[in-house]
Amino acid sequence: FFEPNQHHAGERAYIDGAVFANNPAMCAFAHAQSLGFDEDDMTVVSLGTGSISKDLTYDDTKDWGLVKWARPLFDITSQASNLSIDWQLSHILRKAHYFRITPIFKDGRSAIDDARPENMAAVREIGLKMIEENSAVIDQLCNHIS
Repeated sequence: FFEPNQHHAGERAYIDGAVFANNPAMCAFAHAQSLGFDEDDMTVVSLGTGSISKDLTYDDTKDWGLVKWARPLFDITSQASNLSIDWQLSHILRKAHYFRITPIFKDGRSAIDDARPENMAAVREIGLKMIEENSAVIDQLCNHIS
C-alpha cells in the first residue's frame, strides 16, 4: 500500500484506494450505469497489478497464530474480492465486452510501490510477459474497439 496522503494542510488523510476497491472495475461499471450507459454499450478493460498463487497446506498452517496468518489472510481476501468482481463482470458484460489481464506471481509478492530501478526493470519485464501471454486477448480487444 501507498502511504496516506495529507490533503489541505492536515484536514484529511487519504489512504490507498485498494483498501476500498482493490479491483475498481465494478465501481467503474456501476458509475457508468449511473450515468445512463447500458452494458451493451460498454467495454471494460481491467488491468490488474497481480495476484499471488501459493498453496497453503494444513500441515504448514495448522499451528499458525494470528500474526503468522495476517499476511496470507490479507492476500486471500484481496484475491477473493478480485475473483468475485472478475466473475461478476464476465457474466454481466460477457466475454465480448469484458477483458481482464493480470499477472500471477507464483514465487512471492510484487511491491507496486517500490520504485527502485531493479524493481522497475522487473515490473517492465512482467508487463512485456503479460503482453506476450495475452496477445490473443489484446487482439480480441483491438478488433472489438476498431
